[in-house]
Amino acid sequence: MPARPPTLAQRSLPGHTFCGDLALGPEARVLTLCDTDQKAWVTDRTGELRNVYESFAVEPYYPIFVEMRGLVAPPVTTGIGSGYDHHVVVAQVRRAADEGHGCEEDLRGIEFRARGSEPSWYVTVSESGIAFSEEVIREEFPYVHAGVSPGRYVYYATTQGPEQHAIAAVFEEDTCYDCMSGERFAYTAKVVLDGHRYTGCARLGFLPATIVP
Repeated sequence: MPARPPTLAQRSLPGHTFCGDLALGPEARVLTLCDTDQKAWVTDRTGELRNVYESFAVEPYYPIFVEMRGLVAPPVTTGIGSGYDHHVVVAQVRRAADEGHGCEEDLRGIEFRARGSEPSWYVTVSESGIAFSEEVIREEFPYVHAGVSPGRYVYYATTQGPEQHAIAAVFEEDTCYDCMSGERFAYTAKVVLDGHRYTGCARLGFLPATIVP
């Protein structure tokens, strides 16, 4: 059986994906990683991290959930940051929220997970297939590789049998806010199921990184 091509997460920005609780204030920029006690000083290379943080935090040092792409850098040697053994340089902010599943959500083996509202719907693309749900609708499609262009991933799949169904899912790299929760995502989602159109936000799956192997 041929080896599966690199996952979308592996084909994304260089570096690692970090998720955890971010706390910013006048004297600290600290990320506490999910499922660990690891804390890292944060250096922002996006130019938007503080604005993203302040749009969710109710006060300085209020922890919000974030998912960020970045690199592990040598520890800071001067200033307040020198008090931390770890240092993460942020290249992209992928998610931010002050509520929701956050660190509880497991995205291992997932390529994309998306959702939308009015009506509420969900779609998950994983190695086991493409799953769509919306109120009483439940459809399962076989896994297909995405058609990839810069910042854009397109999946087309159909079912077999007398009642054939078809799905087209398009995920584009662009800031998206969930209209119900206000959660920030790095991808928009457009799904067409048997001619019915759905729009929402999506997140790219990943294998969470630790700072120290």
